[in-house]
Amino acid sequence: DDEILAVGNAAGLTHSAASETAEVFTVVGLVSRANIVDGGTLTPVAEGVIPEGPSDRTLTISEPPDTDLEVRVGGTELAPAAEAGDLPTYALGEAHGPLEFGEPQEAFAPWWTAALIAILALLAAPTMATGSGARRGDGEEA
Repeated sequence: DDEILAVGNAAGLTHSAASETAEVFTVVGLVSRANIVDGGTLTPVAEGVIPEGPSDRTLTISEPPDTDLEVRVGGTELAPAAEAGDLPTYALGEAHGPLEFGEPQEAFAPWWTAALIAILALLAAPTMATGSGARRGDGEEA
């Protein structure tokens, strides 16, 4: 009960009983993993689109600080900001348009997958042969 009380008192959370033994917590307000920082103003990117704005803006992503992310706005890849805080921060500048971010794709990943499938197919091939050998009991009596 102390844990539920502690979490229930957190700002921005509301809770209700889901059953006699379970509670459901919901985040209220505008929630986004990406936020535009313009001076001292923090604006959540709720719709996934970055609006036009001044060139000194930055974009923060709610991920661990050591996460390697590829961030694109309107098709342009963003560079990490010079002044990084506790969250991954990127120099947004005047970029605007759809926001896309995630872990970078490895160029060799499809080839690696194809090679593994080919190796597995080669290993499985001998077990898939048809039984064309001699059979017992095909009409011959001893």
